[in-house]
Amino acid sequence: MPRQLLVESIRIDGETQSRERINEETVTEYAEAMKVATGKPWPALTVYFDGTEYWLADGFHRLLAALRNGRKNVTADVKQGSRADAAWASCAANQSHGLRRTNSDKLKAVKIALNLHPEKTDRVLAQHCGVSHPFVGELRRQLVTVTNWPRHLLVSARREALCEAKERRSSARAYAFVRIGGRERNGRYPVSTPTRPGRARA
Repeated sequence: MPRQLLVESIRIDGETQSRERINEETVTEYAEAMKVATGKPWPALTVYFDGTEYWLADGFHRLLAALRNGRKNVTADVKQGSRADAAWASCAANQSHGLRRTNSDKLKAVKIALNLHPEKTDRVLAQHCGVSHPFVGELRRQLVTVTNWPRHLLVSARREALCEAKERRSSARAYAFVRIGGRERNGRYPVSTPTRPGRARA
């Protein structure tokens, strides 16, 4: 259940922000809207409590707007979890609400997700971050050359990437155009190369 938290108790310095940067125009817009909507509830922030600290996961612009207006308390949906849990949740934030994410925001979110959970597949990370899995795969390949992930996680990540690449190639071949009876059709067929009319395979 959402509850009131002291603004000063919410930590925003733990690298739990998945956006590339704060948009000052949005903070100003929210601050002005909060003044007009005095007494009306704003969407609750999402905060993770590790037993000691409250880590902000979603609602950075709203929190800064509240600070600008001098508010002492904000409404927050408090979940049990660590700073890392807050960062992971942040990667999935703002896909359908709030300020639209830029490509730089999406890139940073995927980087955070990969660093937190390199063992997860490209598809799982893509679904969580709201991007395409080829985007995650390409970024993973770039990061693997400079990462300090444990060896067993690197092996697992590479194995998953290879399996997904093989699956994509198989699907592409299965849906390839084949010529049957002088007509072209597009459908799922055996992966083997079709013969041309009038020519037998060797």
